[in-house]
Amino acid sequence: MVAKAINGNSQTLMLELKTKIYLTLGAVILLAAGVLVFSRAASFSPAPEFSLTRNDQAVALPAELTAGWQTYQSSDFTWQIKHPADWQVLALAGANNQTVFVAPDAAGKLVEVLTVKAYPKTADLKQFTQPLLHLVEENRLNLRGLPVLEKVYYGPGPDGQMLQQRWYIISGKNYLYVLNGAWCDGEMSKGCEGVLGGFGEGK
Repeated sequence: MVAKAINGNSQTLMLELKTKIYLTLGAVILLAAGVLVFSRAASFSPAPEFSLTRNDQAVALPAELTAGWQTYQSSDFTWQIKHPADWQVLALAGANNQTVFVAPDAAGKLVEVLTVKAYPKTADLKQFTQPLLHLVEENRLNLRGLPVLEKVYYGPGPDGQMLQQRWYIISGKNYLYVLNGAWCDGEMSKGCEGVLGGFGEGK
């Protein structure tokens, strides 16, 4: 009986010891993960002020256009942009880390307004094209030292109406970022310049 009691106590002590070890390891892992995330987030520069030039000429943007805008940071802390407060974010898993921004239209329906994709630095610029429209203009922009290629397309859309689309290809330190979407088309292009001018890259 004494031997059984001793064995029972030993098993209880071992169980308690294992539980404490597991809890301690779990706490250490969670703490390490928190420090890692914090360190990555903290290494991101503050949201940049608007600064953009086109063909060496400063791009003017009304201050009230971006008033109340929010800052979105990508989940991997590689880039961030400023955007209107009513935009919602859909981060999609994929090879190019595609992030889609949607916003309500006049009828309250959520529609896609901007897409941001990150490509390897070695990607061929020729693949970034709109085959359904005609390329009518290319401009060289500078975004706080980052080269940006602006492509302007024009032509008939699916419904026969004439469309103008702008694509922005940002040459970052580690990635090529491609911005395009409805907010970059036609009369909305000034707002898209606001989004582009608020783009920042992580350290």
